[in-house]
Amino acid sequence: MPRTSILSPVATKREALHDLGSGRQTIPVSDLRSEPASPKAFWDDRLSSTGPFRGPGTSGYSEAYNRALYRFNARVMDILLGPLPIDWRNARVLDVGSGRGFWLEYLIRKGADVDGVELTDFGFARLSEQYPQVHMYRGDVADPTVLPPAARYDLITAISVFIHIVEDGALASALGILSSHLRTGGYLVFNEKYPATSVTAGGYCRNRSRADWASLLQAAGLTPVREIPSHVLMAGNRTLDLLGNVLPGILLFGDELLLRISDNTGVLSQSRLRSMVEPRSTFVAARKG
Repeated sequence: MPRTSILSPVATKREALHDLGSGRQTIPVSDLRSEPASPKAFWDDRLSSTGPFRGPGTSGYSEAYNRALYRFNARVMDILLGPLPIDWRNARVLDVGSGRGFWLEYLIRKGADVDGVELTDFGFARLSEQYPQVHMYRGDVADPTVLPPAARYDLITAISVFIHIVEDGALASALGILSSHLRTGGYLVFNEKYPATSVTAGGYCRNRSRADWASLLQAAGLTPVREIPSHVLMAGNRTLDLLGNVLPGILLFGDELLLRISDNTGVLSQSRLRSMVEPRSTFVAARKG
């Protein structure tokens, strides 16, 4: 199984990377090793040595701040999924990169039959014990042998996962594998910052442009049908970050207010606010077939 498909820390003195919002994101300088580490070893250490929100979340931010980020992005996910024709009581759902289980629990509460994929030994063991009703698979999402060939899902979620598949070829393979496990009419949900041009930051993560994502999704037989921009104030700049680490509820309230101003679309194209704000991430639903 190729080890280049997901985040692989190496020695560096570069400044810590800025985040996307929830899931597995930024890596502070203190987390970087003097020798290259496998993705599995890195995430095993990260998930087992930090809190349930900060571990799989945004480094350099407090546990409370990360909890607020997750709470807000759950609201964004509600808005994204709301209009989609998903029969939750009869839906089979797969969560990719389950980490400490936030999105697993979110999907379970929807009433779906949920499976999960987790790379780490720590995460796999913890989630298997914590959620016995969930069938957990251990491995790299870019490995075609991780999921049973016959497994089919109505929805696959991969929140803050694809940013860490740095190589475009590995991401294309992962998307093809996930698409093959979606039923026709099923949805893949992920998030992306959508920079003007695709960029790799420090070798740890890669944000891809809309044009590059359009090509990747088309090759996997997936069509974007809905998107909701995520947080603007939280994890937006260093000044606000200082406030957020002390009083995260203030920035959470601000982002929720911006969401309401946009009529729960996250899009402020008709408002003067649009020129003043820039979403840190966009949640996307892409349909198969």
